[in-house]
Amino acid sequence: MKIDQTKIVEEIKEKRELDSFILPDYDEYCIANIPNLIHYLFGSKDTFDRSLPLLHFEQYKERFNNIVIIMIDSLGYNQLNVFNDHSPKNIFNDLKEAGTFLPLTSVFPATTTTALTTLHTGALPQEHGLLGCRMYLSELGLMGNMINMSPVDDYTYDLLFKMGLKREEFPGVETIHQQLTREGVASYTFVNLNYRGKGLSKILHTGTEALPYLYATDLFMNLTELLETVKTKKNFVFTYWGAPDGISHVYGATSDRFLTDLDYLSEIINNEFVAKLSPATRKETLLMVTADHGQVDIPHLIMTTEHPELLKNLVVPPIGEYRASYLYIKPGKVDEVDAYFKEHFRDKIVTWNSLEMMRKGLFGSEGGTEKIESRIGDLIALSREGYCLRYPFPQSNRPWIDVAHHGGLTENEIFVPFIVSDMNEI
Repeated sequence: MKIDQTKIVEEIKEKRELDSFILPDYDEYCIANIPNLIHYLFGSKDTFDRSLPLLHFEQYKERFNNIVIIMIDSLGYNQLNVFNDHSPKNIFNDLKEAGTFLPLTSVFPATTTTALTTLHTGALPQEHGLLGCRMYLSELGLMGNMINMSPVDDYTYDLLFKMGLKREEFPGVETIHQQLTREGVASYTFVNLNYRGKGLSKILHTGTEALPYLYATDLFMNLTELLETVKTKKNFVFTYWGAPDGISHVYGATSDRFLTDLDYLSEIINNEFVAKLSPATRKETLLMVTADHGQVDIPHLIMTTEHPELLKNLVVPPIGEYRASYLYIKPGKVDEVDAYFKEHFRDKIVTWNSLEMMRKGLFGSEGGTEKIESRIGDLIALSREGYCLRYPFPQSNRPWIDVAHHGGLTENEIFVPFIVSDMNEI
């Protein structure tokens, strides 16, 4: 069945566009529905309130003992198209031609912390409550780094839990690994050694065996070895690769460095994984490739420190993501802050009422949840393409100013690829 990806993109834009932004298509074409698809393909008898269009995947149901997902940080749908024009002969094109290829939307905010939590749990952002790289935790009276689970000015991993953050509330939902274990499916996750067993990774890897790696070479060699030697009958393997995100931030969303890095990644996946699998293992393995979000270049930085009249009316600096910030505003000053944005940042940054957008389904289904009301501030400041609202939070290992970013709702940020391929057909 031939799939018209361009038509799907246009249909999503038509039904989910708001003020030139594209809202996540949570009910259908969204990464939030990949976990439900995995359950379906393993033969789960559960029914789900939302799912990807299953007619595209019926041919894969209950045929494979191994399902492997390669999650590439910051490989946006449009970025992949640029790469395919740059290097037509690549493993991603091979996988697309052999399998099923769909454009999906990310979640809001379109950032790793939120998207990864959704991919590891199947929960919508409003259900798991991790709504950005940085969040204001009113119960602790501080701003937290949600990757490290630490205060923004202290990079000690898991310090927030020692300070009183309730571990059961983050994310407060089961992981897909726990769910699959009950269904008789073993779960494995490949994670960079620097993040294994701490911070957000520790939370998301509940119920899975977290396997470390250093570089792309050993990652995909280890993945091949696992599939060839694993003793359990049914296996789910979640593989995370993060380098494209950092390269995009530093050099640009479709820079020559980004494209060259994808060339390298494509070669490694092909040579150390696809080509090395035995015929027997290939017949047993279904491969998925997707991303958490895309990126957009930001030539225009708006530094909030240059706007003291704005900052004086905020409880904390704009927090969340640089391109999707939550504004916690002092009592009686919401209209003044909203007016300030309209006067100084017109056509650059849009402000939305946070609770109103939650009820409209920005973080999931319409209505929202009380769980996130304290996490989204009074207003959401959403940057248009090319702009970024930045506050100089402490950076432990990033002495540069990013030239590309994500988190927002432009086409380049919100659309990601989703490829599903029978390894025996590649």
